[in-house]
Amino acid sequence: MSIGHLVAQYQAYAAAEPERFSMTISESLDDLVLRLGDEIHGLEQTVIADPDIVRDELSRSLKALADRLAEQGHPDNELLARRIVLALSEGRDRLQLARALSELAVPLTALGRLDDAVSVRRRAFRILRTLAKEDVTRWLDVAAEAEPYSALLVHVGSVLDAMMVCRQTVRGLAPLVEMGLDWAREPYARCLLRLAQRVAEDDDLKEGIRLAEKSIEQFRALGGGYGLALALNILSNLKVDDGDLAGALTTSQAALEVARNLADGDYRMTLAMALQTTALRHADLEQWNQAHESLIEAGELFPLLLAEDSGAAPWYASFLSNLSQVQAKLGDADAAVETMERATQLYRDLARQDPAAYLSELALSLVNLSHRHAAIGQHAKAVYALQESIKHYRKLRKEDREWTSDLASAHRFLGDQLTALGQHEPALNETRAAIKLYRECADPHLGESLKILGTRLHNLGRTEESVAATAEAVEIFRTAGDLPQLAHALFNLAITHNVSDEINEAVRSGRESVESYQRLYDDDTGWAVALANALSFLGSVLERAGQFDHAITAVERAVSLLERLYEPGDDQLGADLARALHNLSRYHEEEGRLERALEHMRRSISLYGELTQQDRDRFRPRLASAWLSLAIYLSRLGEAEEARSAAALAVDLCRETGAREDLADALFHLSNREADLGRTEECVAALSAALEIYEELSLVQPDPYLARMAMSLDNLATRYSSQGDPGRALPLLERAADIWGQMDETGQLAGTLQRRLFVQSCLGHDIEETVERVTNIQQDLAVTVRTLNDVAQELIGVELLDPAQQLLARASGLWEIHLLQQPDAEPFPYIHLLDSRATIMFRLGLHEEAAAAELGVVELFEPLAKEDPVSYLAVLATVRARLADYLRAAGRNVESLHHQRQVVETYEKLAASDPSRYRPSLVVSLTDLGELLRDLDDDDADPVLTRAATLRAALSGDL
Repeated sequence: MSIGHLVAQYQAYAAAEPERFSMTISESLDDLVLRLGDEIHGLEQTVIADPDIVRDELSRSLKALADRLAEQGHPDNELLARRIVLALSEGRDRLQLARALSELAVPLTALGRLDDAVSVRRRAFRILRTLAKEDVTRWLDVAAEAEPYSALLVHVGSVLDAMMVCRQTVRGLAPLVEMGLDWAREPYARCLLRLAQRVAEDDDLKEGIRLAEKSIEQFRALGGGYGLALALNILSNLKVDDGDLAGALTTSQAALEVARNLADGDYRMTLAMALQTTALRHADLEQWNQAHESLIEAGELFPLLLAEDSGAAPWYASFLSNLSQVQAKLGDADAAVETMERATQLYRDLARQDPAAYLSELALSLVNLSHRHAAIGQHAKAVYALQESIKHYRKLRKEDREWTSDLASAHRFLGDQLTALGQHEPALNETRAAIKLYRECADPHLGESLKILGTRLHNLGRTEESVAATAEAVEIFRTAGDLPQLAHALFNLAITHNVSDEINEAVRSGRESVESYQRLYDDDTGWAVALANALSFLGSVLERAGQFDHAITAVERAVSLLERLYEPGDDQLGADLARALHNLSRYHEEEGRLERALEHMRRSISLYGELTQQDRDRFRPRLASAWLSLAIYLSRLGEAEEARSAAALAVDLCRETGAREDLADALFHLSNREADLGRTEECVAALSAALEIYEELSLVQPDPYLARMAMSLDNLATRYSSQGDPGRALPLLERAADIWGQMDETGQLAGTLQRRLFVQSCLGHDIEETVERVTNIQQDLAVTVRTLNDVAQELIGVELLDPAQQLLARASGLWEIHLLQQPDAEPFPYIHLLDSRATIMFRLGLHEEAAAAELGVVELFEPLAKEDPVSYLAVLATVRARLADYLRAAGRNVESLHHQRQVVETYEKLAASDPSRYRPSLVVSLTDLGELLRDLDDDDADPVLTRAATLRAALSGDL
């Protein structure tokens, strides 16, 4: 009989007996007829005389209609049909009512009306429990209802209620099992398993594992089968959550054994899933080969399953994703990409058919595919995959904000790939988009993304923005108590402060980073390398702060950690240790501890030598740098020959590497070492070779090689000048001056012009243009006067007295102008001029003029020495002794004697306070006084000379 005919009969009865038949049901039936129309109409059939039979037949037919509507995907119409079935069941058979309630929950859930679904399932469950108290066989119905009811409660976040439902069901079935009722054992085992999951979800993993093991006992008593395999799989997952990875593997292997013993056909999917779970357990233990073997076996089953049933596609896609991950771990990156592409295509097909169920899987698969592409350097393809993933996550997020975090992560990964492609601004935009989304959902990845943003901004030289981002990350990690991330973020922040020349802030962040890594190291010595690196960097920052003692303390601690960890053959630790030793050596050198510096540098060289044997291309440049530093230390210790050999080794290493810039630097240093040995030709040859390379490099990269080229020109000119060949020096200085001028390096330019002034004076060239240029650059006449005096002193040193006089005259004119501008100017530049003039006059035999000039020097120093004896008394004694010599040479012995006695008196005072420093000068001054007295036939000559001899003997004894 058609539903339409039954509806018509029911409506007729309802019209005739409204008090017996519900008008609500009648109205619902009218609505259903209106909605479905022809689908429920049928030919007229026999009239049923019994209204109760009409009611029962209508209920049965409507249930069948609801089932068809469910299959067709019409939950609205299904809901209406099932509501009518429920209304027809009210007040009649309670079991039928419970089943009607349970069936009504299905379309309610599909339509998202979860609270209503929970309500009807609660009522169904209570009715069934009441029936089970009257008839124990009804516990089968309770168990059947408990499964979807508890799952629905978990879905709406009522985990405790779900756990209670499972407990009530288990408690009802347990006595029946104990009574030996075999029909109760399987539902009991299943309910125990559900309870285990619910308890574990409530963070009681140990109890969840105990219950799962109890469930497994029941399934074993039933003879195994699918239920046992499922229970073992669930137990395996619980053990993973509990951190028992080895136990989880053993359990999954037991599940696999059960699955292998099942009959073929329907259970091939069970075997495939058991194989996949076992593979995942091997992967948890990083047993990648075993994981791969299990997946390969599963891979033979999935295509067969898919061919038989397209419903296996989701499982196959999941399998391919797992296989891709294992292939990547085994280093088969190309295969990993191909496998992930197949998985993604399956998810794309599934998402096209059912977006609600599979769009999220497609989005995640695209993210994983991007990782596979990135691993083989296909960053552009990774970008395309992530862009599609972002498009899908945006759609998902419109429906549910829970997808915000996943969308943010996709943006973050896209930023990584764009950075790898050198698209830095777009990468920054993606990272910022991720940060905005992470803020919105308060995701813990916010701090990490801010740290990444800080690093990217740092790499682009945008240090102020970098500091702001990294500092925020630091505070997030500090608040969260995430010590590893805090330590790393502080380390990054210190680096950026250092680059920004914010040294105090860099020291502060660096110290806190070290303190954080120290706390981590105290709990786990695996943090030793990170702590050592933080200490090494802190040392470099403390160096910039001028705190060399603290820098030494930090790096010595780093060296100590690395020495304990290092074993020959460990390239990374060896490199870290060698670099730390190199820096430690430099710090000791800065503190004047050259022997300690030498010791650490030799150890660094030894390590770099070992590392170079293993990887020549990587470590030869570092070995060369260490040899150069050693050469400098040896030179300062007076080991000129060994220093030259060290520099030559560095040059040879640089030639081997083919790094032209390093070779030029090494040649430059070698030239200085050759000069220390007086090997001028070799010095010039090395310097010329360095200059040639710098000139070549500067054409392509002016910064920094143009400056190094100018320095080489300066040095080479100095060498030619020292050889007495100013003609070859001058054009080199002209070129150096041009370069420094182009670079606006006024300090360097002034030095080059000073050398040019000397060379021009040696050649007898006009110096006015150079003097004028020096004056304009220095913009301080006092400084220019000192410069001209320094050049005059150099000329006096090579006996070019006339050019020296010419420079002094020019300097004197400038000094007079300076005094007009600054009448209270410090007298020191003028003092030096007078002293230089006195030296020239004396060498020219003009002793009176020399004495007059030196007297001016003495008269200028006398008030200074009276005001500040500590700084100027010894200087006054020196120039007064020189005046005494000049007066004696001029035949003015009496005046000379007056000044010489004052010299002796001064040195006696000074020697009384600092004997080791001033007694030698006292001996010299006494000797000069005694000889002067002898020339004057003074009786005091012999006692004075005797005293000088006694003091001289005492000094020799002290030595």
